[in-house]
Order: sequence, then C-alpha cells, then structure tokens
Amino acid sequence: MAQEIRRATAVLAVTQVIGWGSTFYLPGVISRTMATDIGVSPEFIFGGVTIMLVVSGLISPALGRLLDRHGAAPFLTLGSLLTGVSIGLLALVAGPVSYALVWLALGFSTTLALTLPSFTAIAQLAGHNARQSMIVLMLITGLASSVAWPITVWLEALMGWRWMCVLYAAVNVLVCAPLHGWALPRRRAMGGGAGSGTAAPPVVRPSGFRPVVLAMMAAFACSGFVSWGLSLHIVELLRDVGMSPSLALTLGSAMGALQVFARLIEFLLGRRVSPIGSAVFAAVVMTLSFVLIGATKGSVAGATAFILIYSVGSGLLGVTRVALPLWVFGSAIYGSYLGKIAPVQNVSFAVAPLVFSIVTERFGVSAGIVMAGVLAALAAVAMAVIGLIVRRHRADA
Repeated sequence: MAQEIRRATAVLAVTQVIGWGSTFYLPGVISRTMATDIGVSPEFIFGGVTIMLVVSGLISPALGRLLDRHGAAPFLTLGSLLTGVSIGLLALVAGPVSYALVWLALGFSTTLALTLPSFTAIAQLAGHNARQSMIVLMLITGLASSVAWPITVWLEALMGWRWMCVLYAAVNVLVCAPLHGWALPRRRAMGGGAGSGTAAPPVVRPSGFRPVVLAMMAAFACSGFVSWGLSLHIVELLRDVGMSPSLALTLGSAMGALQVFARLIEFLLGRRVSPIGSAVFAAVVMTLSFVLIGATKGSVAGATAFILIYSVGSGLLGVTRVALPLWVFGSAIYGSYLGKIAPVQNVSFAVAPLVFSIVTERFGVSAGIVMAGVLAALAAVAMAVIGLIVRRHRADA
C-alpha cells in the first residue's frame, strides 16, 4: 500500500504540474502575444482564466459525488484527454467568441483533471495517511508556474503560441491521460475507500456537517481571495510601502518559494499538529502580516518581515483547503464535501484579482492592505468556529 501511495503521489505531481502549466498559467507570459493575434485586449485573455474557475466551481458539487461513488482515476483520465482536446482547440481560435468558448471547455475538462479529483484520489488511496501525501502534492504543484513559464516563453519564441498549444495538447493526451489510466488504482483496489480498514473516519457527527461546510466556505473564500488577489499585486504593494522597484520584484518573486518552504515545514511537523490547529495558526499569521505592514509602512525591514510572515500563512492555508475537509469529513465522502465547498471558493478565486485591481487603482494600495487584513481576520474567525463546531459535534472514537 505504501508503494501504491508513493506512486500515485508521484504521478499526480507530474500531471498536476503539466495540467496547471498548460492551462491556468498559460496566459501569464504570452497574454500580449495572444491578444494581438486574436484581436482582443490582454485583459480579455486573462478573462479566460476567470471563465475556467467559475465553470469549475459550478460543476464541482456534482463531480465530487461521482468521485466518491466511482473513484477518481477514470475521471482524471477523461479529464486529461478532454483538456488536451480543449488546448488543441485553443490553437485554432480566431476571435473573442471562440476564445471564450474554449475556456468554457477548459473549465469543464480541467475540473476533471486537476485539484478536486487529484486530492480525492489521494484521500481514497491513503485514507488516514493522506495528509502527508497531500502536502507533498501541493509542494510540487506549487512549482508549476516556475516550471511552466520558462518553458512556455521558450516554446512560444521557437514555434509560436499556436503550435505550442498543439504540443501542450499532445502532452496532456499522450502523457497525462496514460499516467492516470495506468498508474492510478481503480476504486475497488483503493485502501482508503469506504469500508476499508485504512479509511479516514470523520471527526464530526453528521449533525455537524452543515455548519462545518458553511464555516469552511467562509474561511476558504476569505483566505483564498487574499492569496489569489494579492499574488498579482504584491510587487506594487511593496513599492508603495517604500521598497525600490528591484527589491520589491526580488521579494515578490521569492514569495512562491517561501510558501513552498512553509508547506515543507508542515510536511515535517504536521503529524504533531492537528489540521484545525494548523489552520487557525495559518489564518492568524496571515492576519498579523497585514497588521505588521500597516504599522511599519515605509520601512523596508517591515515590508521584508511582511513577506516572510505572509508567505508562511498563505502557504499553510493552501494545505488547509485540501487537508482540513479530509480530517473533518473522512475519506469516504471527501470528494462530495470538497465539491460542495468549491463553488464559493472558486468564485472568490476568480474575482479576487479584478477586485484587488479596482480597489488599489481607485483607493490606493493602503486600501488593498486594509481589505486583505479584514478578510484574513474573518478567515481566522471562521477557522476558530470550525474548531468549536468540531468540539461540539465530535464523533465517538
């Protein structure tokens, strides 16, 4: 079983990096080239990602139930095939309508191929041991942009973005789909499934499921809004508080590596801390980072400390969004409840960059800091509420 878990984690790490790198991160470095060729604005190009996230949130509840019923592997395989087809169609777009329709298709296909079924597969296979494997998967997936962006820039210069999309389509079909189909165990072979001795049991009684779901929606939406919205504005924020452009760019670029480092610490020490303890700690740390930068505005030392503290909090919260539902609901119904939370969470992710842009442009970066701090504090309160609900509705041992 341990060998199967390691193999599945390695396979999903590879396919997640390819899947995210060839879809979500694609516009990040070639948006202007695509916009010029298609005849739209760069902002419209990024709108495709918003479409993808919204569609994903809408279909996730139904998909989560299907994953629990039939296992994740068949959906991952189908998702990779459809993602490849969709990226291939992206190479053929000729205008805004066809471009938007392709991202609509990518929203459906990537939901089958990326986060929800991947972490559900780990939960079904590893059961009560899934948390550590999930952290490993997040560690590697967190490097997707670092891997994909240099390759995308090189390939775009070598063959143009359309032929590059054809190549990415082939990789999804010929690499990701076979890996999902051949290397992941079927549902009946999974030790973490319902009825298995290694399944992770829920820590709350069914009476506590609804209030926990509502609290998780609030916590994950607020914390995710901050993480996804701030990521595109971090350099401007650092420059506004007194850093030179070069230092702001250096520290902003280091944020991803610091988040990965925080997840590595979580992997090494996670067995000693409960998921809810880690979640509350992470949300409080994120909140304190905004208090710090607000109190030390104009200080390079304060801005540097902000990046370090914020990166720890946001890095740990990324783990929380996949590990906490497993701890609360157990592995047998993990996909269903992760799917229930996804609509609110994904819409929050989708609108965050736009809202941050509007707030900072109209009211200044300081207003963005205040907004982020308030949302982080609300996330911390929601995490604490989850802890209280778990305590009140704790399942019998």
